[in-house]
Amino acid sequence: ADFLRTAQPGHHCMVGYQLKNVMSAHGSVSRGFAETDAHNLVTKLTELTKIVWEENIIISKEVTGDRELNPNAPISMNCWGFLPEAFNISEELFHDFLEKDFSNPTSEYYIALMVTGMIQQGIGKVHVIPGGKNWFGVTYKEDKDTVASSIKQLVEAGEYPSMLWN
Repeated sequence: ADFLRTAQPGHHCMVGYQLKNVMSAHGSVSRGFAETDAHNLVTKLTELTKIVWEENIIISKEVTGDRELNPNAPISMNCWGFLPEAFNISEELFHDFLEKDFSNPTSEYYIALMVTGMIQQGIGKVHVIPGGKNWFGVTYKEDKDTVASSIKQLVEAGEYPSMLWN
């Protein structure tokens, strides 16, 4: 919120998580993989759809072959701060996407496509805001016990109330 209160036009933000903290031990995950410059601005965001642990190394399984990923790389978990102008940009880029991928029923318009398009066209910048800690979620049924235990620990530490909804 602080970023958006003072953001210049064309400047947006993404809460960045470290890749190693947003993985499942039970299979592959899809994540928005951010490449950044020295000022922590996103230069490219790619939706990687099959990221796995292999012998303590994080690998992206890609059509062109396996790619080792930096475990500390900033990752999007879809916590974004967009100024209103981003929605007009997204609509324009979505129309471009439809023209190119209309006949492909499995294509998806990822946020990564909009963000990278905006950056490549020079009509927007995205700042990576640190703050994403550990993620846990149920991607696979085997994740359930870990998630339940993690929530219990947060309740016991006083970070979560025991009753989220009353």
